[in-house]
Order: sequence, then C-alpha cells, then structure tokens
Amino acid sequence: MKNKTYGAIFGLLIGDAVGVPYEFKDASQIDLSSIDIHPKNLKNKTYSHIPFGTWSDDGAQSLILLSSLLDNQKLDLIDILNRLVKWLDDGYMSINNNTFDVGIQTALAINKYKRFGILEIEEIPNEFENGNGSLMRCLPLVLWHQGSNEDLVSLAHQQSLITHPHIRSQVCCAWYCLIARNIFLSQDITSAIEHAKETIQIIYTQENNHDALNELEKNVFSYDLNDCHGSGYVVDSLMTSLLCLQEDSYSNVIKKAVSFGNDTDTTACIAGGLAGIRFGMNGIPSDWILKLLGHEIIDPLLLKLSDHILQNCH
Repeated sequence: MKNKTYGAIFGLLIGDAVGVPYEFKDASQIDLSSIDIHPKNLKNKTYSHIPFGTWSDDGAQSLILLSSLLDNQKLDLIDILNRLVKWLDDGYMSINNNTFDVGIQTALAINKYKRFGILEIEEIPNEFENGNGSLMRCLPLVLWHQGSNEDLVSLAHQQSLITHPHIRSQVCCAWYCLIARNIFLSQDITSAIEHAKETIQIIYTQENNHDALNELEKNVFSYDLNDCHGSGYVVDSLMTSLLCLQEDSYSNVIKKAVSFGNDTDTTACIAGGLAGIRFGMNGIPSDWILKLLGHEIIDPLLLKLSDHILQNCH
C-alpha cells in the first residue's frame, strides 16, 4: 500500500517536473530520447529561470488538495480556495515559493474568490471552459478517501466545482478517480479502465444524472485515441494520459506523455499519478526521485497520509 501511495504522489510530481521544460512545445520539436528530469541537451527550455526538477501548478495544487483533506478530514472547498489564494500570492506548496505557471480558468476563479470572498458557482457553466485544471489535481482524493465509489464520484465532482464547474470536467475527474482506485486494487490497465467505465455509468443511472451520462457518452467515451495531442482540454488530457499508460514502465509512460507536446507537464502529471500507482514507488527511476526538488514539502505530507491510511485500516 505504501509503495503505491508514495508512487502516486511522486509519480504525479515527477511527471509534472519532467514535463515543465517542454511545455508549449509542438510534438515535432521534442526529441523523445532527450526527455529526462535533468535533460542534458535541451535547447530553449520553456522556463529559462526554473531549475530542472521543479513541479508547476499541477503538483502544487495536488499537494494543496492533499494537505487540506488531511488537515480537515473532509473535503472543504473554502479551505482549498484559501490555500489556492496562498499559492497564487505567496507560492504555497511551490518550489522556492515561486508560482510560475497558472491556468487561465483557475486564475480567474481564484481572483474572483479573492474579490468577493465567497464561492460562486455558475448555474450554466461555459462549455468552452473545460480546461484540465481540476483533473490534474484530483488524485489525492483516491489516496485519502476510504468510502464507497459513489462517495468518491461525488467528491471528485465537488472538488472540480471551485475552478471547473462544467459537468464535462466533473465526469472526467470522477472517471479518473475510479480508474485510479481500480489500479490501486491491482487491476490491469484495461480492466481498471473498463470496470471504472461500468461503475460510473451505474452510479449516474442510479442517481438519474442524465446530464453526466450524456457527457460521458457524447464527449468522453466517444473520443478517438488517434486524436490525442496533449492539449489543455480536459478530455484530451484524460484520454492521452490513458493511452500513455499502455507503456511498459513508469519512465516510458512519462516520456510518451511529454512526446505529445503542448501541455506536457499536465499530461505527464495526470498519467504519472496513475503510472506511479501501477508501477509503485519502486518502479520510478531512483535518480528521478533524487533529482525532484521539494522533498521537504512532500515528506511530511506523505507521513501524515500514511498515518491516516493506517488509522482507517484499523
């Protein structure tokens, strides 16, 4: 359990960090053989002032969600928003307290909360505001939550609301969390994905959630994997990440994710968290673990998460 739990957190953080120097580059500009956490021959890295081994907004927001869950022993959306403000303004949960990469939708939501001091969720969210910002951070729910699949789906929906309230983003987060839980239960990738697909359809049917069912059928399950291209669109990110999981090692999953270009850090983060569960902490290259910055931030959280899991096992 510890191997998979630590693998999940380090998996998403390292995936994020490996992807950061390549962000916004076209796939044709990326040499697969050069992809590394400290690439030796990379020219024109995206953020010239950011040290290799640094996670971005993906990793920071994942740690914010994890920290909030552990401190409050529940999903507290206002607490998460307050921590996101602290991240945006002061670099909370970021390497060197430096916030250098912020998604448009997330920034808008945080700044709106800062201005008005309340969480306002649009009644009719814009369909064209389905970035991957809530998907990239939701994995800690799976590690922290001990309840039913129905509860996990509900929590995945709720955590998406604060920045990405459209039902499409919510169902992507929910399906991803169910897949992660199935991998944690040692199901192979194909079974984990298919069983999660069946589970989420049953849950939405029982809840008469026709909007969610419709989104899944029309915009998620119908996705053509030949269209994968690493964009910031939530469905692209999810499906590209699932395609990458077919690779035979953690490092190959990450390299495949980065090779799609564009939103490289987020694709590699989303895929990396699942790959970290699949291959475990022991399956992540030891030099990637050592070269990841911020162990002083990660280690206390993982100890607290381990205690939480042990207490709930008893």
